[in-house]
Amino acid sequence: MQSEDKLANPHTWQDYTDRARGLMMALHQLQQEHDRKYCKCSTVILRFLANENQLTPAIESTIANEFVEPDRIVYDAYHVILGLYHDQTNYRMLGGQGNFGTPSRGYPSALPMFTEIRLTQRAQKMISEL
Repeated sequence: MQSEDKLANPHTWQDYTDRARGLMMALHQLQQEHDRKYCKCSTVILRFLANENQLTPAIESTIANEFVEPDRIVYDAYHVILGLYHDQTNYRMLGGQGNFGTPSRGYPSALPMFTEIRLTQRAQKMISEL
């Protein structure tokens, strides 16, 4: 039998991928808490990529005529945000405004510059317990 704690919050910090944890930490650094204004997804992604130093190698490889698209890195991070937003449990980690699409019906989402997110109260509590 599971403890009441596991039933109350099935997710722990370790249950998320490194990219998902990094994006939630970028939101935390931008102070995008549940009681504040929403922040553009593109701003969060750029903060995350700057913290992880992932943007510079992509730009350098593009300059060196290798075929690595910097846009691909941004859209991979955006898909992680969409996954966190469309979490199928009752414990959503991100709240958002804008068109995040409907994956079950095949409706695409809007571009990151047209969507806004912030942490939910549950995500804030999980990050504060670190």
